[in-house]
Amino acid sequence: MGQAHATTLELSADNFQYFCNEQDGPGLVTVHVLMEFNLGSVASRFRIQASPEVTWSYISETPSFPTFLGNTQEGITVCFDQCLQGSTEIVAIQYMAYGTSAICTGGVSIVPHPVAETVEVVDCSGSASAAFTRSLVVGGICECPLSHKYPGTAQVFDCRPLATRVTTWGAVKALYQD
Repeated sequence: MGQAHATTLELSADNFQYFCNEQDGPGLVTVHVLMEFNLGSVASRFRIQASPEVTWSYISETPSFPTFLGNTQEGITVCFDQCLQGSTEIVAIQYMAYGTSAICTGGVSIVPHPVAETVEVVDCSGSASAAFTRSLVVGGICECPLSHKYPGTAQVFDCRPLATRVTTWGAVKALYQD
C-alpha cells in the first residue's frame, strides 16, 4: 500500500513509462532508468546489473543530469541540481543485443551502489531513504517482476563538489620534499 507513494527506480524499454519487456535483438537496445512516484529528491545512487542469461554488451550511457559520478555498470551517483518531483528519466543506457539471451528467464536490475546497503534516494530535506526498484525482463513478452526494496539502511551522501583552495606550484612541491 505505501509502495504506491514511495520513490521507485525502474528499468524500462520506454523513456516515458514503465515497460518491463525488451526483445533481444540483434541490434542496439536502449534501457531507460526512470524515477517514478517521486515526491521530491535531489540525488540517487545505484548500479545496473544484468543476469547471466542476458548476453548483451554494454556500449555507453547518457545521464539526463550534468552532475554525476561513476557509471551505471560500476556504480553511479546522480545529482539532480534541484529538488525534482514527479517522474523523469535519470539515465539512458545503450547495449548491443545479439539475439542469444534466454527468453523470459533473465533480466537487467537496479542494485545497490557498491558503497551502499540499498538503492538510495536523498529527498529535498537531505534525508536518505531506500527506493523501490523494478527490473526489465529480456527476450520476449514476459510477466513483469514485482517492485521491491533491498534490505539495508539508506545513507546520506553528498552531491556538492569537493572544496578547493588557491595555492602555488612552490607550495605543492614543498609537500613532496624529503
